[in-house]
Amino acid sequence: MSVKNLTLDQLHTLKLFYHLPKPSRWVSISEGDNSHEMPFPTLLDCLNEVQDDIGFFIELKYPSELENGEYEDSTMFDANQFSDVILSLILKHCGNRKILLSTFEPDLCIMLQLKQNQFPVMFLTQGKTEKWPPYKDLRTKAVETGISFTKAEGLFAICALTENLLKNEELIKMCHEKDLPLLSWGMDNDNHDNLRILTEKGLLGLIYNR
Repeated sequence: MSVKNLTLDQLHTLKLFYHLPKPSRWVSISEGDNSHEMPFPTLLDCLNEVQDDIGFFIELKYPSELENGEYEDSTMFDANQFSDVILSLILKHCGNRKILLSTFEPDLCIMLQLKQNQFPVMFLTQGKTEKWPPYKDLRTKAVETGISFTKAEGLFAICALTENLLKNEELIKMCHEKDLPLLSWGMDNDNHDNLRILTEKGLLGLIYNR
């Protein structure tokens, strides 16, 4: 069963472990009395418990239509209701915290931009890649198109799959020329040489696994 099909109460009953390589062993992360260290905190928990001088990068996951006509998930909430619930919670409990909102779904990006003016909104895109199935929406098919969409809608920034930026550095130049902040994400960012290259190219931020 997928994690997405479990309720919050069910998630909290799971016995979870992580692997330590040296010496090789599995360590429980779901036992103990410290509720702050338990997995699967809610957004409200994070907003209330994490000191508000620490900024949040919040990605809204919403199913998009694939090029073959199928959706990433067959069950979904109404996008308006979905965004309203999350924004209401954030606005009520954010305090002085700096928050960056983002999503891969172009229409949801527009909603987030129009529904509030307190937090910047960033468009996430995978562009052209063989790693995952392409989306149907033309705004997602290439980083160039994503850049134009981001500028046209007045979004704060675009975050592109690193694979695209390494293959075509003109995309980085295009963002600089349009005065559009550029970030990158993807497994290629786990390579320190790639991080160095992108940092030298003047990207605003890099998303990677530590």
